[in-house]
Amino acid sequence: MTPEGDAEFGDLLTLRDYCDPSIAEFIEKHHGETVAFDGNVSYMANHESYNTRYDILIEAGEFSETTSGGPAFQFKDVNLTSDLLWTDENPGTLGVGDKLRIVAEVQGEIYPDPENWNCLIYLEPVATAVR
Repeated sequence: MTPEGDAEFGDLLTLRDYCDPSIAEFIEKHHGETVAFDGNVSYMANHESYNTRYDILIEAGEFSETTSGGPAFQFKDVNLTSDLLWTDENPGTLGVGDKLRIVAEVQGEIYPDPENWNCLIYLEPVATAVR
C-alpha cells in the first residue's frame, strides 16, 4: 500500500495530529499489511541498555526541525546492520534527519485498550533504502 495508490493511507500521512483517532483505526484495519512511503528519521534512541539496538522514530515526508505531524511510525529494537533489510549498500550510520524509503509491515496493535494507546504505528522492516 502506498500513499499514491491508496487514498486512506495517503490521507493518514497528511494528518497533523500524531495521535489522531484515525491512526488507531488504520492500525486495527491494516495490521499485517505492507506499506511503502518516503520518510525520515525524526528521533533515535538506544533500545533499553543496548549499544547496537535502537528504537527509531519515523515520520512521513521530509525532515523539519520546526514542524512535525502524525502519524509517528517506529522501528523498535532493531540493529542498523541487518534488521532494516537495506536494498542498497548499508549506509553504516543512521541519524536524525536522514531520508529513507520505507517498505514495512504494519505491526502496531491497540492494546491492552485504546484508551492507553501510545500513538505509535510499529513497523517490521521489509526493505529500507536511503533516498
